[in-house]
Amino acid sequence: LKPDKEKLDNFAIGLTAIIMPHVESQKAKEVVLYASGQLANLAEEICKRAEAL
Repeated sequence: LKPDKEKLDNFAIGLTAIIMPHVESQKAKEVVLYASGQLANLAEEICKRAEAL
């Protein structure tokens, strides 16, 4: 099973799009965006490690 980076990235983007309208404070929005970036980084790392196997 090989991870698909595009699908993982789309998951992070979609999750952010779902959560963001329900977030009110600027600080919370920054946290959501940071977490989304971390998800994208994780997706990239997963793909790199899978390719190395």
